Amino acid sequence: MKFYHLCLVFLLFTATLFYLSATTPITPHEAEVFFTSSSWVSKAMHLGKSTFGDFFGLRAVFVLFGVLSALMFFAVSQKYFTKSEDVYLATVVFMFLPGTLVGATLANESMVLLFGVLLFIWLHFKGWKIAQFLVLFSLLFVHHSAIIIYVALAIYALFFKNRFLLISSILFIGLCFFFGSFIPVGGKPSGHFLENFGALAAVFSPFLFLFFAYSMYRILVKGEKDIIWYISFFSFVVSLMLSIRQKVNIIDFAPYMIIALLPMVKLFYRSFRCRLPQYRFKHKIGFYAVLIVMMLSSATIVFHKSLFIFFDDSSRHFAYKVYAPYWKAKELKVKNIDCYESKSIKERYQMRYYGISQCDI
Repeated sequence: MKFYHLCLVFLLFTATLFYLSATTPITPHEAEVFFTSSSWVSKAMHLGKSTFGDFFGLRAVFVLFGVLSALMFFAVSQKYFTKSEDVYLATVVFMFLPGTLVGATLANESMVLLFGVLLFIWLHFKGWKIAQFLVLFSLLFVHHSAIIIYVALAIYALFFKNRFLLISSILFIGLCFFFGSFIPVGGKPSGHFLENFGALAAVFSPFLFLFFAYSMYRILVKGEKDIIWYISFFSFVVSLMLSIRQKVNIIDFAPYMIIALLPMVKLFYRSFRCRLPQYRFKHKIGFYAVLIVMMLSSATIVFHKSLFIFFDDSSRHFAYKVYAPYWKAKELKVKNIDCYESKSIKERYQMRYYGISQCDI
């Protein structure tokens, strides 16, 4: 792959984000945030809608950060790898990761958080300490899961004797507790392991997630542990620990794990290149299997609306709760009906967004 090929892929990625954000109806979670939350996400949704209108407007800010995250990932990859081939592969995989496509086309904190993490890593590689401090400080106001990167950096700083990062991380951990900005922990042992693994498999795609878990373990045992590994590994371990007692919100952890694509690609190529060409067949088979399954997962997201034709019962489609209120609202408007009775609170917010009120109000 050459640089102009990467530019074409980037244009395709940008067009895909625009298409998904402009054609996907408002989700139950987005509708609830839009009408009930006073967070910066809700304010960004209102600002975008008033500026650009309808579905794309709701997500314009988050699409922008999705595009910026791809550019920042490319910049970090250039600092992380020595070969252009590695940079291009890691960047392409990042752009068409299922988690990236979903996170960048729906209104949520994940892409803003991911951009902040990538920016911090790039600044760390550049050695700009004041800028690193400012980025870490800003993450405190982006999402409550920022405490994960603070603790991970504190552990990294202890092992590598980085006084600046250690002091900064401890300071921000203290601020998290002062403001009450941390991941809620509670419940009783109920075993959400499989659910957590399923969510992570959806973020990475099944085979790529298996390679992610293997890479984290392999580097732990006898690999080169860098700052990216510490962030991703700590996030992965915490998510597994919390899934013993409670349901884990994947937005809290996915941005910290996605950056593990960098050490994953490095681990793959290190194992691939140290072998003679005649002994690389298994690696090639594994590589293409992971890539094909990932692209199929991404294609399922991009063309999810077309998949409704394969279901006799459309309610079995994974996006049914997104489209059902939209279709119902269009049907009611044709009949000049402006109210609809729903038992679901989130569905009420969706219908309200389409101008359909609750009949019993």
